[in-house]
Amino acid sequence: MKIKKLLPMPIILLLFSLFILLNNYRNEGEFIIKDIDLKGGTLITIETSAPLELDEIERILSKKFGSVIVSGLKSLTGYGATIQVGSEVKAKDVIQELEKMGIEIKGYSVETVGPALGEAFWDQIVKVLIGGFVFMGIMVFLIYRSTVPSFAIVLTSIANIITTIALANFVGLKISFPGFAALLMVLSYTVDTNIVLTTKCLRGGKKNFEKTYKAAVSTAFKIIIAVVAAMSIMLIIPTSRVIVDIAAILIIGLLNDLVYTWILNASILEIYIEGVKK
Repeated sequence: MKIKKLLPMPIILLLFSLFILLNNYRNEGEFIIKDIDLKGGTLITIETSAPLELDEIERILSKKFGSVIVSGLKSLTGYGATIQVGSEVKAKDVIQELEKMGIEIKGYSVETVGPALGEAFWDQIVKVLIGGFVFMGIMVFLIYRSTVPSFAIVLTSIANIITTIALANFVGLKISFPGFAALLMVLSYTVDTNIVLTTKCLRGGKKNFEKTYKAAVSTAFKIIIAVVAAMSIMLIIPTSRVIVDIAAILIIGLLNDLVYTWILNASILEIYIEGVKK
């Protein structure tokens, strides 16, 4: 079994992810597109009984309030939209403008975060992620006492987080507080699957590598299928934007894990074990 023949796949995926982040920086001035709670602004969530012409609403509101982003919502109770404007814009002015357009609003909520506070939140998140990766690397090295397996686990974990963020932005998701919580879940799952794979393959050695790998990847596939199925239901029947963000990022992260853990890390382990046994 030559898993290393598939090594170009995770490399291409990682390069594509880096391209997305670089493109974000070129177009938006930041590598990661953040939601309102991490960059500041006002988010108005409205509920209506009928579908909305989102492009038309965004065009009209942008003329009056400057930069405006409108996204549609759909739930079991009806329709709606989220409207993101600058923190200097008053929510009641936006609601009045929507009513002038003939939109019947059943209810609405407003979330406002100052730019300074959003930046402070983001700085804390970056510190948590960096600290998490550093401590993870130390613990993994203490467990295996070997550079290559430890490096492979850290590499695949970082690659998965980078790709999850990039693909989330690529499909239109912005990283928010709930999204960050989902990223931590993805990170913990990725580290767990990498440790399981690494431990079993190192114990099995070169002769049993194929058998050990197939048994481990079979279990991983079953887990991922079950979790993705559950998260997909949360996307199909959304009840809130928070749940949608968490479910979408978890699905992206778990699917990425198939590539990075079971191809990238497995390839590195295969090359390492073959070299050690020579």
